[in-house]
Amino acid sequence: MKKIILVLAFVFASGSLVNAETLINNTNLESPPKLKKFRIKVDCDGDGIFDYDMTGNFTEENANAMAVQMQESC
Repeated sequence: MKKIILVLAFVFASGSLVNAETLINNTNLESPPKLKKFRIKVDCDGDGIFDYDMTGNFTEENANAMAVQMQESC
């Protein structure tokens, strides 16, 4: 009798595990990107006046990409 109970409990637990895994896979559980406040300043001609000056909340990757684009557009 104990073996039957264990087998049924295992089948029930396995089914629940599969359903939970499916639910997790179908739900977007990724955390939102980490935004930080950045100020991007670029002086293109070296006169001490910033030709580009942008402040905002960006991911570090986007802030770096914008800084590179600003430098390349000088």
